[in-house]
Amino acid sequence: MKDFGDMMNQAKALQESLSTIQDEIKNISVEGESGAGLVKVAISGDSKVREVTLDPDILNEEKRVIEELLAGAVNDAINKLEATKTEKMKSIGGGLLGGLGFPLGKMPF
Repeated sequence: MKDFGDMMNQAKALQESLSTIQDEIKNISVEGESGAGLVKVAISGDSKVREVTLDPDILNEEKRVIEELLAGAVNDAINKLEATKTEKMKSIGGGLLGGLGFPLGKMPF
């Protein structure tokens, strides 16, 4: 029964680590940009857009150009957030979750 007890302790430790990382992820903010910094978008760890910054020079562009740059900045921010989440998840058990086949970049937090 010692093995079962060890396994339960490991599961509890893993759960605590996951909870800590979930809290850390909720509190991070990443910034994506496009157009060489003309458009910037900041998103939180829970994928909420927190801030959009447009360089005043971009306002002279056509509507379609602004839309494309905004989409690019949002996508850049999402990609950076997913990479950050993946790195944080890898820290648990030396990548234990990734070795189990969990989609690290697609965790629901």
